[in-house]
Amino acid sequence: MLLEQLGRIDLNLLIILQVLLEERNGSRAARRLHLSQSAVSKALGRLRETFDDPLFVRSAYGLEPTARALSLQQQLQPILLSLDNLIQPPEFDPTTTEREFVIASMDSAFTLFAPLYLSELKRQAPGIRLRYEEWTENSLTEMSQGQVDIAFTVRENCINSDFRLDTLPNAICQRLLAIDDLTCL
Repeated sequence: MLLEQLGRIDLNLLIILQVLLEERNGSRAARRLHLSQSAVSKALGRLRETFDDPLFVRSAYGLEPTARALSLQQQLQPILLSLDNLIQPPEFDPTTTEREFVIASMDSAFTLFAPLYLSELKRQAPGIRLRYEEWTENSLTEMSQGQVDIAFTVRENCINSDFRLDTLPNAICQRLLAIDDLTCL
């Protein structure tokens, strides 16, 4: 089948078909797919048209798949599994990665935390490269955009500050590493 022909088919119908084959009940399939029963029924009509087969017949036990539907199920399961694998993020293996990680840090935070993680990081991920950048007013935005991977910085507790812990963008995960009180001598 040419890609142009495949492009004319609603591939979401294949997911509906798979769930119908698993559930063998339109109402349960609709609940599982978060669709109305009417939407599943209409999709089944389109599937029947696409495959030129009734695909299911009603019985006392629910929907019984036709021979064609059972044949499609055998082909469909590995395809959907393959598609699921396709959209999964790649596995990260620290022992083989050669990626560069950008770390934004204030000088004081860098000198405090770098000795705590550098030797272990080099042991677990010998091929990575680290690039350090000075923490600036743009570092938070750069983290949100994926330009900075990790940061060590001092967070303010002042209510009016844009740098308070409770106002971080949702895309940024944070962990409090230490609390330091100012002391004047």
